[in-house]
Amino acid sequence: KNAFSWASIISAYTGAGDLEGARHLFQAMPARDLVAWNALLTAYTQRQGEISTARDVFHSIPEWNGVSSTTMLAALAREGMVSEAREIYEKDMEEHDLVSATAMLNVYARAGHLRDTQSFFESMPQHNLISFTTVLHAMAENRKLEDSIKVFDRAPELDIFCWTAIVSANAVEGHLDHAWSLYHAMPSFLDGLPEWDTVSCLVTITGLAASGHVQQACQLFNDVAERDVVCWNAMLSAYCRHCHLERARAFLAMMWQRDTVSWNAMVAAHARKGQVEASRQLLQDMAMEGVSPDETTFTNMLIGFSYAGDASLSYWCFGSMVVDHHLQPSKQHYSCLLDAIARAGDVAAAESVIKGMPSEPQPVDWLCLLGS
Repeated sequence: KNAFSWASIISAYTGAGDLEGARHLFQAMPARDLVAWNALLTAYTQRQGEISTARDVFHSIPEWNGVSSTTMLAALAREGMVSEAREIYEKDMEEHDLVSATAMLNVYARAGHLRDTQSFFESMPQHNLISFTTVLHAMAENRKLEDSIKVFDRAPELDIFCWTAIVSANAVEGHLDHAWSLYHAMPSFLDGLPEWDTVSCLVTITGLAASGHVQQACQLFNDVAERDVVCWNAMLSAYCRHCHLERARAFLAMMWQRDTVSWNAMVAAHARKGQVEASRQLLQDMAMEGVSPDETTFTNMLIGFSYAGDASLSYWCFGSMVVDHHLQPSKQHYSCLLDAIARAGDVAAAESVIKGMPSEPQPVDWLCLLGS
């Protein structure tokens, strides 16, 4: 086998989820070149919970290249580990190019460090579409509309993600006329990109809903020629977010396809209104339709039961999650169950839940116990 073959097989093991197999194969190589090291590094950076091992692999590489550093920076960005990424970029990397600089920019942006994002962007000797898009999204997501517009106007080229970010930023801030005109200007600028309709529809509906403009979101939804389930879910979530439950139920009934996201939106809306029996019925309706609930479904239900102080339904929900649907409860599920039991005043049961938590109880958990 040549080096490329070894690296390809390592990648195949990684793609199959066999990280141990990839590691054993790497260790069995007669000689390890940079391609193989990068393949192993990629394997660990793509596996959740393996960031520590990924760092060890990265620092074991005899000599990095651009692929090594950008792979590691991207992993640190996902974990929000800004200081470690900065140390690698500033101290460990001998040379910086546009790709590595854009990767570091992404670290700041994903962590929400807007000042660092802006200053780093301005310090870059050159930019590309990705760097403009990264900054624009960071500004838009943090409701910095004026800064978003400045970046948008400076960009030498624009793609679907730039347009949707600026449309959404205007919608969230209540500048509906501007958002509307930008939205309808998109086809002429994005000729040849058929996905603009669905993607921009999703983002704009979400932005309108976030600012409370449900009627305008509905109007936009009705104007879209081709709607997929994601677009339908965005409109359903708009109704649910503002507790228009009757409209949400009617809308859900009209949907040609309903997935777990659809049902979760409905469960969360009813839970917020304290309609616990309706939440329970929705779980049964999901099963009747062949849609499997996920961890989010039960989180929403447990939150509703907790607010209602219904310990018996909380027990039932937690048990159904484990026994009927074979889902592993998270720390949040335990906390919701604890809150419901504490509200019911059952100190012994609350202590039992505390002891059974998969991780260390947080201060709020102890407060729940004291409140019981």
